[in-house]
Amino acid sequence: GGYIYFSDDSVAIFPRISQTSEVSEDLRSEYLIEFREKSLLEKRKELVPQIKTKPSFKDISSKELRGYKNELKSKHEISKQKVLDVASSIRLRKYTLKQISIKREFITVFNGIVMDLSSEEVEEIKKMNEVKAVYPSVEIHALLDDSVGLIDADDLWPIVTGKGIDIGIIDTGIDYTHPDLGGCTKDEFLGGNCDKVKGGYDFVNDDNNPLDDHGHGTHVAGIAAGNGPRIRGVAPDANLYAFKVLASDGRGSSIGIIAAIDRSFDLDDDGFIYGIDPEEDNPGDILDIISLSLGGMGDPDDSMSKAIDRSVDNGVVAVVAAGNSGPDGNNDCNRGGDGSSNSICSPGTARKAITVGAVNKNLKIAGFSGR
Repeated sequence: GGYIYFSDDSVAIFPRISQTSEVSEDLRSEYLIEFREKSLLEKRKELVPQIKTKPSFKDISSKELRGYKNELKSKHEISKQKVLDVASSIRLRKYTLKQISIKREFITVFNGIVMDLSSEEVEEIKKMNEVKAVYPSVEIHALLDDSVGLIDADDLWPIVTGKGIDIGIIDTGIDYTHPDLGGCTKDEFLGGNCDKVKGGYDFVNDDNNPLDDHGHGTHVAGIAAGNGPRIRGVAPDANLYAFKVLASDGRGSSIGIIAAIDRSFDLDDDGFIYGIDPEEDNPGDILDIISLSLGGMGDPDDSMSKAIDRSVDNGVVAVVAAGNSGPDGNNDCNRGGDGSSNSICSPGTARKAITVGAVNKNLKIAGFSGR
């Protein structure tokens, strides 16, 4: 009896069947299991209700949060073990080899774990006292953007250019070799020596090189902060961080999105959060803005929307596309009707996101735009 437990911290973009032959007889999909104890960001919001900017290192709540973080880690481990026990007991009844893999763990934006589970396992885990909710991984796809002049952003350049602002592009990655986005080599980027794209992570391939292999993220990055011979973005002097969550076909999963949002509060990925841990004294370890020109089916209470709301509650501005499921658009996020309402994609459905629709060249709302 028993089970084999792996924690490889990897992220899968699509739900998959376990490679173990005995287990593959039962289709498994990817789920985020949220535990009952509040995440660090939820707890911080509780202690500091009015957060408008990046948290101060000398914040009055830091001592309480450090104590809570230690307590949370302990309870997280206990809840994780109990979930593993439940899943193991089900697999013991059905299979010769009981392989269980925890694919990712969160305590910052969410308090929970990511696993591949069968429908039977999900139903049993939902009944556990330690579990608050179980969210299926949702397929996400890239959404379209258009250009700077339509919103008259260039009128503000004499006043504000984004200097000193850090923007995370959560998308297909960024082509940091592009002359309008710093023109860095791979070695320069990996060495942290790029002037424009300062860093990032590839959650698709699980490595430190989020180079765009699709084009969409580079397009979005250019609109946000391009500054070169051909493109000048809305905030040309802002810094960029590339979080690749969409594959070369422009598709990914909600779990990848949450992982990127979580990393937005710990850019160097050392486990220490500015304003909570004394080991982290760099306010630049937290992003100012995250941009998500992507989406999928969901609602204001799904996992991605909650991650966005918790980020905004803790001082990060979230700009999210409304999607393309309006009256003349697709049905990807249409929840019924003709698309004239109730057609915004998640995480644009988040209550605290700045959700951006599309207009045509006449500055009228585009027929395809979610609303």
